[in-house]
Amino acid sequence: MSEIPYTLNTGKIPEIFRLISQTGVPNEATRNWLETLGFTSSADRSLLKILRYIQFIDDQSKPTEYWTDYRVPSKSQYIMAMAVKEGYKELFNIYPDAYRKDKEALYAFFATKTSVSEKTITYMIRTFESLVELSDFEAIQDEILLDREKGRKGKEIQEQIETIIKSKSMMPNINITINLPATDDIKIYENIMKSIKKYLILDEE
Repeated sequence: MSEIPYTLNTGKIPEIFRLISQTGVPNEATRNWLETLGFTSSADRSLLKILRYIQFIDDQSKPTEYWTDYRVPSKSQYIMAMAVKEGYKELFNIYPDAYRKDKEALYAFFATKTSVSEKTITYMIRTFESLVELSDFEAIQDEILLDREKGRKGKEIQEQIETIIKSKSMMPNINITINLPATDDIKIYENIMKSIKKYLILDEE
């Protein structure tokens, strides 16, 4: 039996996430909750499985951090991409760019993970593609590159600090440890360096 969720009506996927972003956060995302939003057919219950699969709700049907973060418009597509990557982890382990793969590649993957019919696999693919349409995977790549740049810049500045301090014979017995803050703004690192030169390195002009 397949554990990969799907819905027969993928048009309901953007609708449920639109309502998630526009309505209050429930204590539990249950069948009753679905019905209050107008999803009253038995087929609509599969939406709960999808929400659980991408970890918008936990095993107790309670909304997770993905759910609450998705409600921030500026973050929604990025959060969806993160959730999809988490839910379809095996797929992304094989294809890091799974969101770009064609139906043949996706079919090959889902067929090896399930024992369902060809038609059902087609619904799985459509479900995945509908979630991808709500996602911004390029934003994830930008975030990875930014983290790498922050790490590189922070390391460079830390090395400069240590080199300057060690070179000052006027402070031979002083050990100074500076903890660089976690920040998205690399200019903060540069300002720290300027302050060190101004207040710690006394013979600098």
